[in-house]
Amino acid sequence: MSRALILSLVAGLALAGCGQEEAAKTPAPPARPSLAGAPSAQALGGGAALGENALSYRCEDGRTLRAAYPDSDTAILELAGETHRLSVARSASGARYVGEGWQWWTKGMADGMIAPLAPGEDIASAESVNCKVIEAPLAGGPVAPHSAQGAAQLVQTYYALLEQKKYDEAYRLWRDKGERSGMTAEAFAESFGRFSTYHAEVGAPGRIEGAAGSLYVEVPVHVYGELTSGEAFHLRGPVRLRRANNVPGATPEQLEWRIDESGVRPRPE
Repeated sequence: MSRALILSLVAGLALAGCGQEEAAKTPAPPARPSLAGAPSAQALGGGAALGENALSYRCEDGRTLRAAYPDSDTAILELAGETHRLSVARSASGARYVGEGWQWWTKGMADGMIAPLAPGEDIASAESVNCKVIEAPLAGGPVAPHSAQGAAQLVQTYYALLEQKKYDEAYRLWRDKGERSGMTAEAFAESFGRFSTYHAEVGAPGRIEGAAGSLYVEVPVHVYGELTSGEAFHLRGPVRLRRANNVPGATPEQLEWRIDESGVRPRPE
Protein backbone atom coordinates (compact mmCIF):
# COMPACT_ATOMS: atom_id res chain seq x y z
CA MET A 1 0.00 0.00 0.00
CA SER A 2 1.44 3.38 -1.01
CA ARG A 3 2.20 6.17 1.45
CA ALA A 4 -0.37 8.33 -0.39
CA LEU A 5 -3.11 5.75 0.17
CA ILE A 6 -2.24 5.44 3.85
CA LEU A 7 -2.51 9.21 4.12
CA SER A 8 -5.94 9.12 2.51
CA LEU A 9 -7.16 6.44 4.93
CA VAL A 10 -6.02 8.37 7.98
CA ALA A 11 -7.35 11.61 6.62
CA GLY A 12 -10.67 9.83 6.18
CA LEU A 13 -11.14 10.23 9.92
CA ALA A 14 -11.25 13.98 9.53
CA LEU A 15 -11.72 14.80 5.85
CA ALA A 16 -13.09 12.40 3.25
CA GLY A 17 -15.05 10.36 5.74
CA CYS A 18 -16.94 13.26 7.16
CA GLY A 19 -19.17 13.82 4.17
CA GLN A 20 -21.06 10.60 4.78
CA GLU A 21 -21.59 10.76 8.54
CA GLU A 22 -24.74 9.40 10.06
CA ALA A 23 -26.91 12.02 11.70
CA ALA A 24 -29.52 9.82 13.28
CA LYS A 25 -32.13 11.61 15.34
CA THR A 26 -32.90 8.85 17.82
CA PRO A 27 -33.12 10.40 21.29
CA ALA A 28 -31.08 8.87 24.09
CA PRO A 29 -33.17 6.72 26.40
CA PRO A 30 -33.76 7.77 30.01
CA ALA A 31 -31.22 6.46 32.47
CA ARG A 32 -33.02 5.27 35.57
CA PRO A 33 -32.56 1.72 36.73
CA SER A 34 -34.80 -1.22 36.86
CA LEU A 35 -34.60 -4.47 34.99
CA ALA A 36 -37.46 -6.05 36.87
CA GLY A 37 -39.71 -7.97 34.53
CA ALA A 38 -37.21 -7.91 31.65
CA PRO A 39 -37.80 -10.58 29.01
CA SER A 40 -35.71 -13.71 29.04
CA ALA A 41 -33.78 -13.46 25.77
CA GLN A 42 -32.65 -16.51 23.87
CA ALA A 43 -29.20 -17.63 24.99
CA LEU A 44 -26.66 -18.64 22.40
CA GLY A 45 -26.37 -22.37 22.05
CA GLY A 46 -23.95 -23.62 24.68
CA GLY A 47 -22.95 -20.06 25.56
CA ALA A 48 -20.45 -17.94 23.65
CA ALA A 49 -16.92 -17.36 24.83
CA LEU A 50 -16.42 -13.66 25.38
CA GLY A 51 -12.63 -13.89 25.11
CA GLU A 52 -9.79 -11.95 26.66
CA ASN A 53 -11.09 -8.54 25.59
CA ALA A 54 -14.31 -8.85 27.59
CA LEU A 55 -15.17 -5.97 29.88
CA SER A 56 -16.99 -6.26 33.21
CA TYR A 57 -19.60 -3.66 34.19
CA ARG A 58 -21.43 -2.94 37.44
CA CYS A 59 -24.89 -1.45 36.97
CA GLU A 60 -26.80 0.93 39.24
CA ASP A 61 -29.30 -1.74 40.23
CA GLY A 62 -26.50 -3.95 41.59
CA ARG A 63 -26.27 -6.32 38.66
CA THR A 64 -23.09 -7.03 36.78
CA LEU A 65 -22.66 -7.89 33.13
CA ARG A 66 -19.83 -8.68 30.76
CA ALA A 67 -19.48 -7.37 27.22
CA ALA A 68 -17.18 -8.18 24.34
CA TYR A 69 -16.95 -6.79 20.82
CA PRO A 70 -15.69 -9.53 18.45
CA ASP A 71 -16.05 -7.25 15.44
CA SER A 72 -17.16 -3.71 14.64
CA ASP A 73 -20.83 -4.71 14.20
CA THR A 74 -21.40 -7.03 17.15
CA ALA A 75 -21.60 -6.96 20.94
CA ILE A 76 -21.85 -10.13 23.00
CA LEU A 77 -23.38 -9.67 26.45
CA GLU A 78 -23.27 -12.07 29.38
CA LEU A 79 -26.10 -11.19 31.73
CA ALA A 80 -27.80 -13.23 34.46
CA GLY A 81 -26.02 -16.38 33.35
CA GLU A 82 -27.06 -16.09 29.71
CA THR A 83 -25.05 -14.96 26.69
CA HIS A 84 -26.66 -12.83 23.98
CA ARG A 85 -25.48 -11.65 20.59
CA LEU A 86 -26.50 -8.09 19.64
CA SER A 87 -26.00 -6.20 16.40
CA VAL A 88 -25.10 -2.54 15.96
CA ALA A 89 -28.05 -0.22 15.31
CA ARG A 90 -28.51 3.41 14.36
CA SER A 91 -27.92 5.92 17.13
CA ALA A 92 -27.56 9.68 17.40
CA SER A 93 -24.54 9.30 19.66
CA GLY A 94 -22.51 6.47 21.10
CA ALA A 95 -22.78 2.89 19.89
CA ARG A 96 -26.14 1.13 20.25
CA TYR A 97 -26.59 -2.63 19.92
CA VAL A 98 -29.88 -4.54 19.89
CA GLY A 99 -30.93 -8.16 19.76
CA GLU A 100 -32.35 -11.12 21.66
CA GLY A 101 -34.52 -8.91 23.84
CA TRP A 102 -31.88 -6.37 24.87
CA GLN A 103 -30.54 -2.94 24.02
CA TRP A 104 -26.96 -2.09 25.01
CA TRP A 105 -25.89 1.53 24.49
CA THR A 106 -22.29 2.54 25.12
CA LYS A 107 -20.22 5.70 25.13
CA GLY A 108 -16.61 4.74 24.71
CA MET A 109 -15.62 1.62 26.60
CA ALA A 110 -16.21 2.82 30.15
CA ASP A 111 -19.97 3.51 30.30
CA GLY A 112 -23.04 1.72 29.05
CA MET A 113 -26.82 1.52 29.45
CA ILE A 114 -28.81 -1.71 29.39
CA ALA A 115 -32.55 -1.93 28.73
CA PRO A 116 -34.97 -4.72 27.81
CA LEU A 117 -36.69 -4.62 24.43
CA ALA A 118 -40.40 -5.35 24.26
CA PRO A 119 -41.57 -7.67 21.46
CA GLY A 120 -41.29 -5.88 18.12
CA GLU A 121 -39.18 -3.03 19.48
CA ASP A 122 -35.96 -1.82 17.87
CA ILE A 123 -35.58 1.06 20.35
CA ALA A 124 -36.22 0.29 23.99
CA SER A 125 -39.17 2.08 25.56
CA ALA A 126 -38.25 0.77 29.02
CA GLU A 127 -36.02 2.79 31.29
CA SER A 128 -32.31 2.06 30.97
CA VAL A 129 -29.87 1.14 33.71
CA ASN A 130 -26.53 2.92 33.80
CA CYS A 131 -23.49 0.65 33.98
CA LYS A 132 -19.81 1.47 34.48
CA VAL A 133 -16.81 -0.66 33.63
CA ILE A 134 -15.07 -2.16 36.65
CA GLU A 135 -12.47 -4.41 35.09
CA ALA A 136 -10.83 -4.78 31.68
CA PRO A 137 -9.75 -7.14 30.39
CA LEU A 138 -11.24 -9.94 32.47
CA ALA A 139 -8.70 -12.61 31.60
CA GLY A 140 -6.33 -13.35 34.45
CA GLY A 141 -2.78 -12.05 34.31
CA PRO A 142 -1.24 -9.21 32.32
CA VAL A 143 -1.53 -9.01 28.55
CA ALA A 144 1.69 -10.08 26.82
CA PRO A 145 2.82 -6.97 24.89
CA HIS A 146 3.98 -8.96 21.84
CA SER A 147 0.72 -10.94 21.54
CA ALA A 148 -2.32 -10.14 19.43
CA GLN A 149 -4.00 -8.92 22.61
CA GLY A 150 -1.03 -6.63 23.15
CA ALA A 151 -1.63 -5.18 19.70
CA ALA A 152 -5.31 -4.59 20.52
CA GLN A 153 -4.27 -2.93 23.75
CA LEU A 154 -2.02 -0.54 21.83
CA VAL A 155 -4.95 0.34 19.55
CA GLN A 156 -7.09 1.04 22.62
CA THR A 157 -4.35 3.31 23.92
CA TYR A 158 -4.09 5.07 20.56
CA TYR A 159 -7.78 5.93 20.42
CA ALA A 160 -7.86 6.90 24.09
CA LEU A 161 -5.09 9.41 23.34
CA LEU A 162 -7.05 10.77 20.37
CA GLU A 163 -10.17 11.10 22.55
CA GLN A 164 -8.09 13.09 25.04
CA LYS A 165 -6.62 15.22 22.22
CA LYS A 166 -3.10 14.01 23.02
CA TYR A 167 -2.20 13.96 19.35
CA ASP A 168 1.59 13.98 19.71
CA GLU A 169 1.49 10.82 21.84
CA ALA A 170 -0.97 9.13 19.46
CA TYR A 171 1.19 10.10 16.47
CA ARG A 172 4.19 8.28 17.93
CA LEU A 173 2.23 5.00 18.03
CA TRP A 174 2.53 4.87 14.25
CA ARG A 175 5.59 3.16 12.78
CA ASP A 176 8.73 5.17 12.13
CA LYS A 177 7.94 7.50 15.02
CA GLY A 178 4.74 8.64 13.31
CA GLU A 179 5.99 9.07 9.76
CA ARG A 180 4.16 5.95 8.60
CA SER A 181 0.92 7.92 9.02
CA GLY A 182 1.96 9.91 5.96
CA MET A 183 1.71 13.19 7.86
CA THR A 184 3.85 15.45 9.93
CA ALA A 185 2.94 15.61 13.61
CA GLU A 186 1.42 19.06 13.03
CA ALA A 187 -0.72 17.92 10.10
CA PHE A 188 -1.80 14.83 12.03
CA ALA A 189 -3.08 16.97 14.92
CA GLU A 190 -4.80 19.42 12.56
CA SER A 191 -6.62 16.56 10.80
CA PHE A 192 -8.75 16.05 13.93
CA GLY A 193 -9.88 19.66 14.11
CA ARG A 194 -13.33 18.89 12.69
CA PHE A 195 -14.29 16.70 15.64
CA SER A 196 -15.91 18.02 18.80
CA THR A 197 -16.16 14.54 20.38
CA TYR A 198 -14.29 11.42 19.37
CA HIS A 199 -14.73 7.90 20.75
CA ALA A 200 -13.79 4.40 19.67
CA GLU A 201 -14.68 0.81 20.40
CA VAL A 202 -11.95 -1.71 19.70
CA GLY A 203 -12.79 -5.28 18.75
CA ALA A 204 -10.90 -8.53 19.19
CA PRO A 205 -7.68 -8.81 17.17
CA GLY A 206 -7.29 -11.21 14.30
CA ARG A 207 -4.63 -13.86 13.90
CA ILE A 208 -0.98 -12.80 13.74
CA GLU A 209 0.46 -13.32 10.26
CA GLY A 210 4.14 -13.35 9.30
CA ALA A 211 5.96 -12.13 6.19
CA ALA A 212 9.59 -11.25 5.41
CA GLY A 213 10.78 -11.00 8.98
CA SER A 214 7.74 -9.03 10.16
CA LEU A 215 4.54 -9.90 11.99
CA TYR A 216 1.18 -8.30 11.25
CA VAL A 217 -2.21 -8.28 12.97
CA GLU A 218 -5.47 -6.44 12.27
CA VAL A 219 -7.77 -5.01 14.93
CA PRO A 220 -11.36 -3.91 14.05
CA VAL A 221 -12.39 -0.45 15.21
CA HIS A 222 -15.63 1.53 15.35
CA VAL A 223 -15.06 5.28 15.70
CA TYR A 224 -17.95 7.61 16.47
CA GLY A 225 -18.76 11.02 17.89
CA GLU A 226 -19.77 14.48 16.72
CA LEU A 227 -18.32 16.99 14.29
CA THR A 228 -17.95 20.61 15.28
CA SER A 229 -21.05 21.18 13.12
CA GLY A 230 -23.03 19.03 15.56
CA GLU A 231 -23.52 16.13 13.14
CA ALA A 232 -22.87 12.57 14.28
CA PHE A 233 -20.32 10.45 12.46
CA HIS A 234 -19.51 6.74 12.39
CA LEU A 235 -16.35 5.21 10.92
CA ARG A 236 -15.39 1.54 10.78
CA GLY A 237 -12.54 -0.59 9.59
CA PRO A 238 -9.37 -2.44 10.53
CA VAL A 239 -6.20 -0.98 11.96
CA ARG A 240 -3.16 -2.99 10.90
CA LEU A 241 -0.15 -3.25 13.20
CA ARG A 242 3.35 -4.47 12.48
CA ARG A 243 6.38 -5.50 14.49
CA ALA A 244 9.63 -7.33 13.80
CA ASN A 245 9.62 -11.08 14.11
CA ASN A 246 11.52 -12.54 17.03
CA VAL A 247 14.77 -12.75 15.11
CA PRO A 248 18.30 -12.31 16.48
CA GLY A 249 19.42 -8.70 16.35
CA ALA A 250 15.93 -7.16 16.51
CA THR A 251 15.95 -4.16 18.83
CA PRO A 252 13.38 -3.77 21.62
CA GLU A 253 11.82 -0.91 19.65
CA GLN A 254 11.50 -3.05 16.52
CA LEU A 255 9.76 -5.76 18.54
CA GLU A 256 7.03 -3.36 19.69
CA TRP A 257 3.68 -3.24 17.89
CA ARG A 258 3.18 -0.03 15.94
CA ILE A 259 0.38 1.08 13.62
CA ASP A 260 1.23 0.35 9.99
CA GLU A 261 -2.02 1.12 8.16
CA SER A 262 -5.54 2.34 8.96
CA GLY A 263 -8.58 1.22 7.00
CA VAL A 264 -11.06 3.13 9.18
CA ARG A 265 -13.55 4.62 6.75
CA PRO A 266 -17.08 6.06 6.69
CA ARG A 267 -19.73 3.55 7.63
CA PRO A 268 -22.07 2.97 4.66
CA GLU A 269 -25.70 3.96 5.00
